[in-house]
Amino acid sequence: MVNEQFAQFFFPDRSPLGRHLALGGGDVKLDIEIVGVVRNSYHDSLREKIDRFIYIPYLQDTHSRLSLHYYVRGALNGPALASQIRRAVAELDSNVPVYDLRTVQSQIAESVYSDRLVAWLTSVFGLLATALAAIGLYGLVAYTVARRTPEIGVRVALGADARSVLWLIMREVLVLASLGIALGIPLALALGRVIKSQLFGVAGGNFALFVAGAALALLAAAATAGLLPARRATKVDPMVALRYE
Repeated sequence: MVNEQFAQFFFPDRSPLGRHLALGGGDVKLDIEIVGVVRNSYHDSLREKIDRFIYIPYLQDTHSRLSLHYYVRGALNGPALASQIRRAVAELDSNVPVYDLRTVQSQIAESVYSDRLVAWLTSVFGLLATALAAIGLYGLVAYTVARRTPEIGVRVALGADARSVLWLIMREVLVLASLGIALGIPLALALGRVIKSQLFGVAGGNFALFVAGAALALLAAAATAGLLPARRATKVDPMVALRYE
């Protein structure tokens, strides 16, 4: 059996099935027949370069091996199945060591541990940055409302209701947030192309959805940050506001 990378490299224009090969160099007999092609797979890391592989039955392998790995599937859970495997091997030959028993899930989790840690830290820093931006926007809107208190008082005195005053403040908040998001989305998409090699299993369409979701989350955070000062502006007493003049 060979993997797809092997087949594409050595047999790009024809089927590898039925072809013969040999291990080693020089004048060797081509005594190994290719009977199937398997999909490419990762062995050590999700970032590793796909290499060319040959899979040979163990009993037909003439090269010595110091260890042998088995994949066992059963109806029991991991610890119970591991105990049965150890007992079965001990009954056959108690001198054969059985070590490094693990489930596929634990092996995958171990191989992507560093990637998940980086993703978690990045998410934490992103949330902190969003919180700081929301706090800054809240301070800016509160300062704007304080500066425009006389104007708001005049509007209320002339008949403006609470809804129009609320929309007056929130409109500026949404405009500022939309401008920031409009500038940030192209930068995020451009940066996504740079870090594409660091992502696994994320297609271009998925990344665009992530960016859109982040933009909506930032817009919601901005609206929430500006809502409290805006609601405070709707409660301005016209007489008190006009005294600022």
